Amino acid sequence: MKGADLVRVAEWLEDEGLSQGLPKKNATWASLDRAAQEWDRRTLPERNRILWEQRLEEEREERERERRERAKKIKEEWGTPNPSWKSLIPKTEVDGFVFTPLEDALALDREGEEMAHCAGEWIEDCLVYGYRLFSAINKEENLRYTVSIRPCVFHGVEVDQVKARCNLIDDGIDKAIEAAEKIAAMYEKAMAKSERKSKKE
Repeated sequence: MKGADLVRVAEWLEDEGLSQGLPKKNATWASLDRAAQEWDRRTLPERNRILWEQRLEEEREERERERRERAKKIKEEWGTPNPSWKSLIPKTEVDGFVFTPLEDALALDREGEEMAHCAGEWIEDCLVYGYRLFSAINKEENLRYTVSIRPCVFHGVEVDQVKARCNLIDDGIDKAIEAAEKIAAMYEKAMAKSERKSKKE
C-alpha cells in the first residue's frame, strides 16, 4: 500500500463512499482501492475544473488586493488613486497598428497586467516628465506592443521603448518600431501646434 493509494481511498470515502454505506465489514483493501481508482477516473475532470476555478479565483483576489494596495500608495503620493494626463493625439491607426493612448494610472496597470511588464510603474514619467504610453495592436497579424515616447530637448519627440508581452522581442518588433516612430513624429507636430496656440493665448 502506497501513501498516494491511501489518500485516494480516503478522498473517495469522504466524497461518496461513506454516504453509500461503504466500506462494508468484509471489504478488502484491494476492493477499496479498485473502487477508489474508478471514482478517481470518473470524477477527475470535474475535480480538476473545480480546482482550476478555485485557483483562478484566488489569483483574482490576490490581484485585487494588490490593486487596492497600489491605489492606496498612489493616492498617498499623488493625492488621487488614479492620476491622469492627456495625450495630444487620440486613438490612431498607423501601418495596421491601432495606437490607443494610456491616459491614467489604471490604464497603465491594466496594460502592465495584460502584457506582463512594468507599465504600471510609469506614472511619474507620464505626470512629471511628459512621457506618453500607447497600447499598439495589430489584429490582422496578432501583434501587440506597449509603446512609450518622450519629449527631448534637442530631438523633439522620440520613441523610448517598444515592448512585447513579457518584454520579449518577437518577429513583429521592427514593424512596430517603424509605426511607433511615425506616432512620435505625429506627437511632435501636435506639441508644436499646442505650443503655438498657447503663445497666441
